[in-house]
Amino acid sequence: MMWTKEMKDTLRTFAGYENFSYKDIAKLMTAEYGEGFTKNSVIGMAKRIGIPRREPVIKPAIKPKEFTIYDLEWGMCKWPLGEPYDRPPFLYCGKTTGNTGRSWCPMHCKKAFSSSFSSSQAALALRPAR
Repeated sequence: MMWTKEMKDTLRTFAGYENFSYKDIAKLMTAEYGEGFTKNSVIGMAKRIGIPRREPVIKPAIKPKEFTIYDLEWGMCKWPLGEPYDRPPFLYCGKTTGNTGRSWCPMHCKKAFSSSFSSSQAALALRPAR
């Protein structure tokens, strides 16, 4: 694909907006020009035409909500988190169980009813730490 002067000017304009990622710019330019712009093609052209490098925006990790037994309601997963010998407060998954009528979310149902967790592994998991 050949970059025209108009395309480069559009890239300069979009790159000036900090809330647009290069992926967003590629989508906008594809919609505007009908060409197949990719994030990497936009980054490469930005470098070649002298647009300053952006520092990556690091979004803070979202800590999953932890639920105690008192927080749980009907339709919430009651799978215990942590180790068998942890001290209180005991925490639970709390994700939705859907309309299944089960006590666990689909992921924990699969884990509970999976045959890959052998009885020897269960015995090791329940053995007290030394």
